[in-house]
Amino acid sequence: MSKLILVVLSLFVLGFTSCKKKDEPDPGPQPKTVSFDLTYSSQMQISGSSQPHDQEFAISTPNISTNSAAEFTSHNTSADRVDSAYITNYNLTIKFPTTQTFDLLRWIRSYIESEGSSDFLVQDIDTFMDNGSKVLSFVLPKANFKEAIKKDNIKAKCVIKLDQGPMDNVTIDVDLGFKVYARENQ
Repeated sequence: MSKLILVVLSLFVLGFTSCKKKDEPDPGPQPKTVSFDLTYSSQMQISGSSQPHDQEFAISTPNISTNSAAEFTSHNTSADRVDSAYITNYNLTIKFPTTQTFDLLRWIRSYIESEGSSDFLVQDIDTFMDNGSKVLSFVLPKANFKEAIKKDNIKAKCVIKLDQGPMDNVTIDVDLGFKVYARENQ
């Protein structure tokens, strides 16, 4: 009886290991994945005495050209082959007046805007410590910005409420960075 079980088990194992899969077409070489950085700089302004310190208001950069088509081409890829794009930095730096700091803010919500899309909230800071800082670096979400970087233009936008009354015009440098992952063209 044990020989019979051994023979059946052997035939069973042989049957599975010798089975051939259906002939499937060879998919050919798989595209290589590339990654590259996109960086952008611009400015936004708070218009001094015309801004009320007890109401929220929005400021934004002018349109920032993504130059994405040229960037994709230089990395041998295209917009339809982008898998993901993650924000790597979003920094604000007060450029003028040189004595101004971010202590002027009561709170701030920062966004990325792109053509035809709703604003994407990057961070909401509702409390500011008076620490005299001229630089504000946002904590970055793990969100996919691939649709934004495929557009011709993006904007950095902030909705703010001031903690101080009338002041001089404030010029703020804006630096944005993205890491893009895409499949190479074949």
